[in-house]
Amino acid sequence: MAMTRAQRFMAMHDSGMTYQKIGEIEGISGERVRQVIRSEFPPSGRMPVATTKPMDSVPLPDAATVSQVADILGVSKNAARRSMARRGVELLPVVRNPDEERLARYKSYAKRGFTYTEAARVEGLETSNLSAYCRRHGITLREGRAN
Repeated sequence: MAMTRAQRFMAMHDSGMTYQKIGEIEGISGERVRQVIRSEFPPSGRMPVATTKPMDSVPLPDAATVSQVADILGVSKNAARRSMARRGVELLPVVRNPDEERLARYKSYAKRGFTYTEAARVEGLETSNLSAYCRRHGITLREGRAN
């Protein structure tokens, strides 16, 4: 029985030849050699692409975050974005809740009359980072240098 092209490439590769060298002999690129081999001999633990379940058959909610869709489909976030666009799934924004404990600490610094520099020193942060966070969340500390 004759060997398929992929089997022939695999035998050459198993004998120690690089994809590039096999490609030079066959008149194709090394990348194409790799693709031909992978099409017939996928990496262990994975199914060939042709036999995998199409993503479009997996039911999705009408609206979801990219991370939720990626988890449902078992794909990367980029693949999830493409699937969502193709299927008309509404992209929900990711809502991040501010750290309530941190906000409470910074509000207590304001009540006690701390300056941004003093609070930054206590928190182990750069003054500019702490002041930007406070301003974003409506917390005002005293201006000026620490005593």
